[in-house]
Order: sequence, then structure tokens, then C-alpha cells
Amino acid sequence: MFMLQVLRPIILLVLFTQTASLWAADQSVLFRNVNVFDGVHEQLRGNAYVLVTGNTIAQVSDNKIIAPEGAHIVEGEGRTLMPGMIDAHSHLAITTSLKDIHGYVTPEENAIRTTVIARDFLSDGFTTVRDMGGNTFALKKTIDEGLIPGPRIYPSGAFLSQTSGHGDFRTPAESHPSTGHIDAGHRLGMGVVADGKTEVYRAVRENLRQGATQIKMMGSGGAGSDFDPIDSLQYQPEEQMAAVAAAKDWDTYVSAHLLNDPAIDRALESGVMCVDHGLMIREGSVKKIVEKGAFLAPQFNALSPRLLEFPGLGPANLEKIRVAQLLMDPLIPLIKKYKPKVPFAVDAFGPPANHIRQRRFELHYVAELFGNFETLRRATSVSAELVALSGRRNPYGKLGVIEVGALADILLIDGNPLEDISLVGADPLWWDAGTAEIKTMPFIMKDGKIFRNTL
Repeated sequence: MFMLQVLRPIILLVLFTQTASLWAADQSVLFRNVNVFDGVHEQLRGNAYVLVTGNTIAQVSDNKIIAPEGAHIVEGEGRTLMPGMIDAHSHLAITTSLKDIHGYVTPEENAIRTTVIARDFLSDGFTTVRDMGGNTFALKKTIDEGLIPGPRIYPSGAFLSQTSGHGDFRTPAESHPSTGHIDAGHRLGMGVVADGKTEVYRAVRENLRQGATQIKMMGSGGAGSDFDPIDSLQYQPEEQMAAVAAAKDWDTYVSAHLLNDPAIDRALESGVMCVDHGLMIREGSVKKIVEKGAFLAPQFNALSPRLLEFPGLGPANLEKIRVAQLLMDPLIPLIKKYKPKVPFAVDAFGPPANHIRQRRFELHYVAELFGNFETLRRATSVSAELVALSGRRNPYGKLGVIEVGALADILLIDGNPLEDISLVGADPLWWDAGTAEIKTMPFIMKDGKIFRNTL
């Protein structure tokens, strides 16, 4: 505690110095001579003008726009102007490996680390994240107040897990939460164990009370936990429907961790609107996702052999990954055939450098599998459509597109990322990749405020 008291003024001074210089913004900003990728169409709009007034895009024109008095002029010089990117599955507040959460990180240290991860997201051009488990409520509030740099956050709060589910991270020696025991995951606000309709109702409503924009629950086994089989189904239909009903009462939705087909089908029938991961999905379930207008949010780095190099994984986790990877072959062909709505979703956790490396590798790998345009469309307009499912719980406006009325989250890129995805930081090396600032992204704006301008 003494050390934290000593460090706090230094930390605040550093953050204040960064914020004061980076977040000053003019009332109007005019971009001249830019090639616009609007987040929707593959064809760039050449030699265009874009006017930002306050925090929204006021005009997009092929004709010359006269700058309002006092406007800040940005000379695009033929650079690509595009929307800020969106990660639809992040964990800003899981700042260490899952095996190291047990007594190795304090809430204070975890909170400081989240500010670094948030800054790095914005520095990589990700102006919005959908956080899918962790205590990011204070971080979101502080970023929204402009006190520290970071992306817009759509928080889920603590993810819901049944006893022995994917979010039950207790060690074998730890007693059940019903005894009053608070395990590390619960202490850090990562997850909550809730069994039966009554406990599920309570957990969902508590997250909504804290400010959750959507609810995350665990619907199947997973690789990151030690005690639940990868093929297991989690939560009975009545429990899932309870979560969906409680979320719907607040005009929002439930998203679920789901790997295997029976779990996916159960969740979709219960009203879940986003299948997170879905890596072992089969044809019938993909068709059902399309029929229901739901989203499928896989992480394609899970298909790569390099996933086995992920730091912090134990023998049980590695074995689960090996088993799962043998069952993932249908995923890509089914997506290409049925074209479900697929956002860009990384699912990174751990130390700050891991988030950067995994995010940049995912950009590269999705582009390798589906092409540059499809990758950038997912990272902008498709992910924006997903976060907008939060209805009246949505604290922001229209995202992921360059059009009149959309919020001014804008990147300028040296070159055309539709031709060269590495210009937005995509990196094929994963854990060997660097974490340096992306030099080909000289301008970053979020909410009409300039975060970076090295032009």
C-alpha cells in the first residue's frame, strides 16, 4: 500500500501529461485529398473531403469543402481515411495468464495494467472494444471522461459460469463460492459462479446495475480452464433463457462462449445472439445462426499451430487445444458458404504485450484466410453492427463507418490497407512480433479528438 501511495502521483502525472497533449481537439477538423474506405464498400472514394464537427462526421464529399472558420486542416495527400477499428471480443482487465491470477496480481496492479492495455488498443487504431469478461467499468468511465487515452468500451462485467464451468477458475483446494469463499477470478471481477435461474437472474442484474452493455455467459467447455471437458455443455436451457430474459428487460442481449455444436444449438434456441468462438461448429448450426440473425465471433488464431506457443498455458490447456484443433476444419468453408455475420474478435488476455501481438497476428491471419477487404469490413462495420445490439444500453452512437452522422473515429493510413494489410499493423510473426508504434498510421482520431498526429 505504501509503494502504491508513492507511485500514484507519478502515474497520474504521466497520464495527465499524455492526456493533455494528445486529447486537445478543435471544434472542426477538415480532411482534404483523402481516399475513403467507408467500412462497407471495397471501392475507395478517391480525392475526397471529410468534415468533422464536434464528435461527428458532418460531411463527406467528392467536391471541395470550404473549411469553417477556425477549423483544423489535415492534408491527406492521398492517404487512406478509414473508420477506427473494433475488437468484438477483448479482455482488457485480464492482465496476466489465467494460471497466475491466484494470488499473483492485486486488484490495484491489475487496474494499472488495464490502462496500459487500453492505451495500446487506441495506439493500434482500435477505437472501440467489446469487453467480454472483466471489471472494466471504472476504466470505461475514466476513458469516457477524457482522463486517460483508450478505446470506447462496451463492458460485459463478470462473465457467468456454472459450477465447474469454463469460468470457474478455482484451484482444487478452494471451496465453493456458496461457502463464502472468494476465489481470484471473483476477487478481480473476471467472473461469477451462478447456478440455477435465481442466481443467474441475480448475476445478470448485478452486471446491468454496474453498467454492462451486454451479458456474457459460458455455454460450453473451453481450453483456458482446467476442469471442464472441451465437449461439455454448460447451463441448462432454462438458465440460459433466464439470462436472455433478464437482459431483454434492459433492451440488450446475451453473448456466450460456445465451442461445440450441441452447446451452440442450445444457446441459439435459448435466445443467445452471439456465438463467441464456435470453433467446432457444423453446418446445421451455421445455418441456424444465419436464420436467427445472430453473430458468429471466432478467433482464427485458434486454428494456427502457433496457438500452442501461447504463454501461460499448462498441460491440461494444451491438450484441450490439440483435441479442439482436430475438429475445426469445417469452420472456414462453412463461413465462406453461408456467410454468417462475423465480426473481428481477438480474445487476447495476459500481459499488455500479448494483447498487441495477438491482435496484430489476428489481423494478418484473417486477411490470409478471407482477404484484406473482408478483414477490414469485419473490423469496422460488422463489429459495429454487433455492438449496436445493446439497444438502449448503447452509450454511444453510430460506429464503424465513414458517413454523415457517424461518430468521428478516424484513421489515416500511409497507403492502401485494402492492398497491404500490414499498413494497419497486421503481423505474421505472432509472439515474435514487435510492439512498436505503427508508423504507417500517422493519424488517429476518436470521438472527434486527435490522439495521434505525426503528419
